[in-house]
Amino acid sequence: MTEERKNQKKAGFEVKTFPVPFELGERKKNISINFNTPSKPSSERIIKQAIDFHLKGNINEAVKSYQYCINQGFITDSVFSNYAMILKDQGQLEEAEILTIKAIKINPDIANHHLLLGSILQDQGKSKEAEIATKKAIAIEPNFANAHYNLGTIFKDLGNLKEAELSIRKAIEIDPDLINAYSFLGKILQEIEEIAS
Repeated sequence: MTEERKNQKKAGFEVKTFPVPFELGERKKNISINFNTPSKPSSERIIKQAIDFHLKGNINEAVKSYQYCINQGFITDSVFSNYAMILKDQGQLEEAEILTIKAIKINPDIANHHLLLGSILQDQGKSKEAEIATKKAIAIEPNFANAHYNLGTIFKDLGNLKEAELSIRKAIEIDPDLINAYSFLGKILQEIEEIAS
């Protein structure tokens, strides 16, 4: 027995050792624990879900999802513009206009955003502003048949039948399958003929 142990025994206490229940060499490293807690969905996933609802025609769920995205700060141009399309279809034109302008501020190089704004403005009777927005869409994407078609309808609203005819003809030239353009062109040509008579 060592001198230190003898002194400890005299003092009334002794150091005891206890066996270790596992060998130190058997310790596992990088232990991971899975608590099976569901992770919060990413903003991209929620936005994709909103768009999927929209594409499938489930408008009520799409609206809830777009509103949720906006409330949570998941703000993208597509959230604003897609939600604006729904609002436009529901006749909520002022709200649709505001959201479309926000989409354009985020991404001004998307022709569809300007086309949507032009359409909303046209529905509000703001034909001159609609013309400007639609021309921006065409400036971004010159071969955008729907933009040329919409511009033709705007020109007709403004009483510019010759320009309306040219825009509709351009739309048909770009997309010969644009069925509405043919009947609209017929109406314009009929009006031009009636004025000339």
